[in-house]
Amino acid sequence: MQKIKLLSYAQLFSFLGLVVIFIFDLLIPLGVALGVLYLCCFTFILRETKKTIVIFTIVSIFLILLKPLLHSSPETFNWMILMNRCISVIAIIITAIITLKYRKQEEKKVELFELLSSYRNAIDHNIISCISDLNGKILIANQKFCEISKYSKKELEGKSHNIVNSGYHSKEFFATMWKTIADGKVWHGEIKNKAKDGTYYWVDAVILPINNFNGTKIQYLALQTVITKKKQLAEDSLNLREQLIIVQENERTRIAQDLHDGVGQILVASNMQINAIKETCSDHKEGMELITNIGTLLVNSIKEVRAISHNLSCKAIQLGLETAIRETIESLNSSCKIIFESTIVDKRFSEKVEINIYRVLQEIINNTIKHAQANELTIGIHYHDNKLLIQTKDDGVGFCSEIINQKSGIGLSSLKNRIEMIGGNLKVNSSANKGTEYIIVLENIEVLEAA
Repeated sequence: MQKIKLLSYAQLFSFLGLVVIFIFDLLIPLGVALGVLYLCCFTFILRETKKTIVIFTIVSIFLILLKPLLHSSPETFNWMILMNRCISVIAIIITAIITLKYRKQEEKKVELFELLSSYRNAIDHNIISCISDLNGKILIANQKFCEISKYSKKELEGKSHNIVNSGYHSKEFFATMWKTIADGKVWHGEIKNKAKDGTYYWVDAVILPINNFNGTKIQYLALQTVITKKKQLAEDSLNLREQLIIVQENERTRIAQDLHDGVGQILVASNMQINAIKETCSDHKEGMELITNIGTLLVNSIKEVRAISHNLSCKAIQLGLETAIRETIESLNSSCKIIFESTIVDKRFSEKVEINIYRVLQEIINNTIKHAQANELTIGIHYHDNKLLIQTKDDGVGFCSEIINQKSGIGLSSLKNRIEMIGGNLKVNSSANKGTEYIIVLENIEVLEAA
């Protein structure tokens, strides 16, 4: 209501100004031009509506032309006076046009400002946003940033982002981020931060450079979405999968022990009985041949049970990851040639890392022998700068990449679960008749002790 009242005053002042100028114009000689004074009244209506500006222009032109009509007669008509009045009219019209364009630009500015205000309100309610200088010092922090970090604007602005650094990420992580935005590119990633009260929160962050009209970087804009609940769910899911794998390992160990101590011992005892029978039935040729065949089957069964028990248990891992893998390869009876290369002979890692890598390689070897129809399988394990790289490559039939993306299967899903459980990444490259390659990368893996 107050704004409408002010606009009415502006209209009133502008038209009163016209009346005062017109009266003053009537009092002075006809030859004196006062068109410029009429233009002064435009200052009152610069922010008025288009309709008001048009009416004001028409009234001004009418008043400018009215005086010579009132004072002039055919005998005293002066073309110079008329010319002066026409110039004033043209000046009024040009000023009106400029005023209308100015008003239109002002309306666009208001619309743009309202639109930006709406965007800003939407961002402030849902997204953490802040503007930093080129050194990372926070210049502007929105209310959402203060709400999530538990810091006030006064505490945040003027400080670097280290104020919310949780210490979770490595120096290399932030070095990569700064290099990306320093090169003028957009950086996207997930960051774990620490609030003022000591609690942690995760954000999905997008950081992009802000350039001036010359294209020079002057600031950085960071937009962050809180994903703490999402990360917590992922962590809970990972813990659940880890517990499931632990249960599976315990069950494998139990079954392996039962096979070794139960079925294995029964088969060994049976084989001893067969040997005893052979000694008492040496005179019967056909019986001896049958008993010998049974004995051979028992010996093969004993070997198979021991092999199954060995694969199920992880006892060999006690001697080191490389030793366990070599024993597994040497125990295989396959036409597929396996080449094993390693630089971890004197290195030990955590039990969790070693067992899961051992199981993953065991699964890859078994799948290659049973399904890949490969003639050769190369396995490489290399450790350098706290980074463990594992690569396998076979020359088998392979499979299409669509199968990897659409139907990974239980086997591949299990491999991914194990690798994710120890903080690694698994990549599979394969195509029909061109073999299959597995690439496993584990960052920040520390060596515990020499084997």
